[in-house]
Amino acid sequence: GEAAAAAVAGAGGSSGSVQFVAVRPCDRCKMTTLDPVTAEGGDEPLDTLATFRTGKLLGVAPSHKAWTHSVFFAKYLVSSQVGAALHVGDEVVATLQTDMAAALQETQRRVAVA
Repeated sequence: GEAAAAAVAGAGGSSGSVQFVAVRPCDRCKMTTLDPVTAEGGDEPLDTLATFRTGKLLGVAPSHKAWTHSVFFAKYLVSSQVGAALHVGDEVVATLQTDMAAALQETQRRVAVA
């Protein structure tokens, strides 16, 4: 689901409608492998995610070779309105695109013209 999100919109609250654009996929860092109590590192969840969430498997590697072996599990979103905000309880709707490479190109185009 979220890997293919091309845009997100929130409605409600005093801010009205807020549009967000996904500017790029978010790769996971080693911090996700640290035990929060002991600070000891491990391999999970990155090893499991790497079986189905790498740039190569998601189709973003052809346009960004450095992302071939990166593990992705989110998107960076940017509001298209200055000062806009979402609030607890606001409805959020994601517009989906199944081709992640096409979604990345489209969001980069949107940001470039904004």
